Amino acid sequence: MKKVILLLLGLIITSNAISRDIINFNDNWLFGKSISNSTISRYLTLPHTWQRHETDPLHTAYRGAYQYLKEFKVPVDWMSKSVFIRFNGVASIANVFINGKYVGEHRGAYTAFTFDISPYLNYGSTNTILVNVDNSVQLDVMPLSGDFNVYGGIYRDVELIITNKTHISTTHYSSNGVYVNQFKLNKKEAEINVKTILKGQYGDKGTVQVKILKENKVIETKNIKFNVGIESDNTFDFPIKIDNPRVWNAKKDPFLYRCQVSVFDFYGEERDFVEVTFGLRKVAINRQKGFMLNDENYPLYGVTYMQDRENVYSAMTRANIREDIDIIEEIGATAVRTSNAPHSKYFYDLTDKKGIVTWVDLPFIGDDIDKGASYINSASFMNNGKNQLEEMIYQLYNHPSVVFLGLFSNISGYGDSPLPFIKDLNAIAQSISPNRLTVACSNEDGAVNNVTDAISWSQYLGWRSRSTSDINIWLNSFRNEWHNLKPGIGEYGAGGSIFQQSEETIDTKEKEYKHPESSQTQFHIDYSKYLRNRPYIWGYFVNSIFDYGSSHRFYGGLIGQSDLGLVTYNRHTKKDAFYLYKALWNKDEKFIYLTESRLEKRNNTKQNIKVFSSCRTVDLIVNGVSHSTITVIDGIASWDNVNLKIGKNTITARNGDIKDSMEITVYN
Repeated sequence: MKKVILLLLGLIITSNAISRDIINFNDNWLFGKSISNSTISRYLTLPHTWQRHETDPLHTAYRGAYQYLKEFKVPVDWMSKSVFIRFNGVASIANVFINGKYVGEHRGAYTAFTFDISPYLNYGSTNTILVNVDNSVQLDVMPLSGDFNVYGGIYRDVELIITNKTHISTTHYSSNGVYVNQFKLNKKEAEINVKTILKGQYGDKGTVQVKILKENKVIETKNIKFNVGIESDNTFDFPIKIDNPRVWNAKKDPFLYRCQVSVFDFYGEERDFVEVTFGLRKVAINRQKGFMLNDENYPLYGVTYMQDRENVYSAMTRANIREDIDIIEEIGATAVRTSNAPHSKYFYDLTDKKGIVTWVDLPFIGDDIDKGASYINSASFMNNGKNQLEEMIYQLYNHPSVVFLGLFSNISGYGDSPLPFIKDLNAIAQSISPNRLTVACSNEDGAVNNVTDAISWSQYLGWRSRSTSDINIWLNSFRNEWHNLKPGIGEYGAGGSIFQQSEETIDTKEKEYKHPESSQTQFHIDYSKYLRNRPYIWGYFVNSIFDYGSSHRFYGGLIGQSDLGLVTYNRHTKKDAFYLYKALWNKDEKFIYLTESRLEKRNNTKQNIKVFSSCRTVDLIVNGVSHSTITVIDGIASWDNVNLKIGKNTITARNGDIKDSMEITVYN
């Protein structure tokens, strides 16, 4: 009899000794305005945004409510498990029901949330999940405004997570429950702490084990015994020393350690397992030298990046994200600002691996175009902002590329003062994540610029007003003044349409119909000249790498779209200005690019020819005849008053086997 009992016990232990299972939950969702009454509901696969279905002739992003419903079978053996559902992004307010029973609400479009749905399931039968989604403007949910569209829908992946009853927490701010914090770093050693949050049944006993791996080799192992008490959440700290640490050094060496956390039961069987990657690095900003990475100057020249793409909108797939980051790599950016909110975790996985220094924004943003409200002095609004910040930080906690936590952008200077709230946000960020820098992008003077670790500004001189040369005056003002500030340029840019070409560079402004591509190019040539040799500017970010949706814009011949990008909304065309920055930033790829190749028909026989190139010299060949060879200076080579013939002309710029050609037709 004793042997039988032991055998049964062994079978029970074996059947339960399975680590967590993560199931993709994207397929077969029924979608409609009101699923119970609608005859026009449709089945679809996530990620999804209803912008694809609800677009008016003016391309206004629909702000309202829809429903998503899914049926799924739940095995009987899940009854002994904990079952969670994780939504990685729902815009903006989600209310979740299982089998008609209310589970919970999440308010905020850009961070993940997780619910324990175990108590609501019918085991061994078919269950239904209904999600009410509403992206209408709410006065207590960030963002209140902004020069971008808030697309409604379940626009990121959904997962079911099945764990044993005692497991590493999935619900602590919807993170993975493991946080690696660095306390000390020098060439000889690093000191870290691995904080693990364990959730379990009262009375469960066992061991939590942490392993640190360097290049697939275990370099440290630590164990702590646990006994689940009355509190279901138990926090364990694992202080660990790493000898001869290899740092995460951005593009030079984006090295990642691995941290494996296992939960073993009383009998030594593994009950849960989580692995995270992390990097060791030191960051700071020096008023004279700029951004410092691991005690060395590391220049930051970057782009802003919206989670938006033509006909895809915010529901971007991993393939979309990979293509976008390949383009960011091609231009040679050392930094990216994911504006104006946290993006998909997958994007930050890639910036970790690629070594791209990253700034992630809280969606606390105003609107420079329509001057919409950005802040309301209400407890509910402030609580929502704080909660979104905490979710953002905890969910991105172990990403070494995430260096900057952006606390606000372009908030308006009228109405209630946001200063006390900004101070609260800054205190929260510095308390939770002391190894990062708080930053903001300002469009005004005043005390709000003195709160964060560093500050930056929106600068569109020469585009929204005045001329591009005024940026030089503004930059010079920081050389000898305002030494208490650590200044950067969080965004700058000008619109340019590939469908608008001009033989003359026109001085255009934002709220005009004409945005010729050549005017955008000249704006960036001017700015790139003025930004050079400014070590006290800790970083600058072109707005933006891609065109994006903005329903209140009607400029540059476009409806509901911003043409600020260096690449078109559909990613098909890189504008001329893209190649200027590629010539300045990407030193690894040799190329030659002839500008204004889309201006195929011209009126004058004398033309200025300009090339962007990473080569040292470039030869110009016109209609098969060598014109001249000139030296490329700051990425640019140009020939003035080149004689062309009436009719078709072939122009080639060459350096050995590297070349680019275009055809121009000159009319009488």
